[in-house]
Parts: sequence; C-alpha cells; structure tokens
Amino acid sequence: MFFCIDFESTGSANGQEPLEFAWVGLTLDGDFLKPREIGFKNVTGGRDLNFEETYPHLRDAWPLINENLQGQFLVGHNISYDHALLVKTFPAFKAAGLIDTLTLYRQLYDKQIDDYSLTSLMSIFQLGHKIDEFVCNDHFEPHRALYDSYACGLLLQRLLLDETTRTLFTQQEAQGELF
Repeated sequence: MFFCIDFESTGSANGQEPLEFAWVGLTLDGDFLKPREIGFKNVTGGRDLNFEETYPHLRDAWPLINENLQGQFLVGHNISYDHALLVKTFPAFKAAGLIDTLTLYRQLYDKQIDDYSLTSLMSIFQLGHKIDEFVCNDHFEPHRALYDSYACGLLLQRLLLDETTRTLFTQQEAQGELF
C-alpha cells in the first residue's frame, strides 16, 4: 500500500506554512482508495475554501496523520519537500519509505523528456482523461493538494501496471526493502 501525498503551502517567503494537505491510497495492484483532504484555516494567506475537514494548523491534525500515514510508504512528486514538512511539524513521524515520482521518471527517461513537472508528465503520458474520473470538488485542479496527490498516484500506477517497471516495486517489496 502506498499513500500519495501533497502539500500546498504559503511558499518560502511566508515560512512554508501548509495551506492544504491531501493523500490518496494506492494498492500494489494499482487501485485507488478513498482520498483525504484537509485545509488549514489559521494560516496567513490561507485559502478561503470549504474543505470537508479543516484544522487551525497542521500540528492540530496529528491524530489524523498519525492514524493514517505513520509507518506507511509515502509517494510524492519531489517527496522530500512534503516529507520535510511532516517531520518538521511532527518529529516523531516515521514513514516506512519514500518514493519520489520525480526521481523515478528522471531515472527512467533520462534525457528523453525536457520537463519533469507533474503537469508535463501528465500530458506526456496522456493521463488527463484518467484524472478527470476523480474530480472530487470545485477546486480539483493542478497545484491543489488533492489533484496533485491523484496525479502523482496516476504516475505511480502507470509504473505499477507496466510489466517492465512493476519489478521496480515487486522485487524490493519481496525483500522487505521497498525504497
């Protein structure tokens, strides 16, 4: 089981405070599980949206994050950014492993692709029609946490369902060393 995660934040000029956070589960067989999306209402520069779940700040969401993500394999497009926000806020947070779709695609396609951004890879691999199946709310669009979590999941799913790249995951999993 993998959890594709994404944070949207205020940016470095405003202290990288999280504005929203989302994750979606993905099985080794490539099936998506119920997503979660949370917003943070007391953050300077916060977005005025109606999230199903809101907390004053990321630190207030610890019970939810601990219950759902602690000890899990986390996936992200530049996962080090998202993981760093979790560890900075929750020093006790431990992931079972980290998988970076940005790094995977760079290694697999080397100089064949000029732009490895999430948006570009979604276009190159014609995944736009698939992500449209997951529209969950009125702010389901690129550079939003839930959308980007699904996009990352689709990039991982593509690798999981391809017999030539699936071995990247199944061999490591069999050895108990998944990334």
